[in-house]
Amino acid sequence: MADALDRNAAASGSATSSMLHFNRKSLAYPVDDSVALAVCTDEAYALYAAMALRSATLSISSERKIEGYFVDCGVEPDTRKRVERALDITNLNLHWEHVDTRNFDHLPHSKWTSEAAFARLCVPYLLPDEISHFIYLDSDIFVLRDIYDLWSERSKNSIISACEDWKYPKVKYAKASSTLVELGKSPNDTYFNSGLLIVNREEWINNKISATVCYLSKKYGERFTHKDQDPLNLAVGNEWSELDKRWNVVTYKYRQEENISINPYT
Repeated sequence: MADALDRNAAASGSATSSMLHFNRKSLAYPVDDSVALAVCTDEAYALYAAMALRSATLSISSERKIEGYFVDCGVEPDTRKRVERALDITNLNLHWEHVDTRNFDHLPHSKWTSEAAFARLCVPYLLPDEISHFIYLDSDIFVLRDIYDLWSERSKNSIISACEDWKYPKVKYAKASSTLVELGKSPNDTYFNSGLLIVNREEWINNKISATVCYLSKKYGERFTHKDQDPLNLAVGNEWSELDKRWNVVTYKYRQEENISINPYT
């Protein structure tokens, strides 16, 4: 699937890369000792994103180090100060990166998908070359278990690792199932939730996932229910590893599950 879509996405690939202008940052800790985490947010969800990153950092042994990437999609200066106070934790090395969300104005949005939701497509290009993988967290996530356990499940071969969607575990149950099937998915393929991802940067970049998602969203976005998650499922195809569902337990399932590691609460 990813290979077939690459041909169509090639034209948008250069545009995706050209939007990224940043300076490489040095790492405070040896990369082998660090867990890389990333959140992306605008002003509306900045403090929630800070709590996601804070809960992940506090879940881990203080002897382990976190490289935390806070992708700013329009955070106000006063809010940034509050975020920095909340994330003033000894073993967290906080990096700020800015993404101009006007680059995504041409993509369709919804009540649940703003321009900031597409900023995750930039993260693989923002991190230093020494980092091979990172964990992406949605802003509405709260980590309840040592995130190093999740970090230990990163894959060398898969583009991403993710959990099946609690509400739509198979493509045939997704609201945009007819479009997903038309574009190459099987009805019985597992449909993943994109709120928590372990991303293999090399595989993501080599497979032009960011460009492919932009292409699909621009061309078919009005037919997608989840404007970012649907095209991401298509772009990745079957080149992903499934994580235990305890790593992404949504609120309405919270009371039914005893073994919970991460809870998206909105």
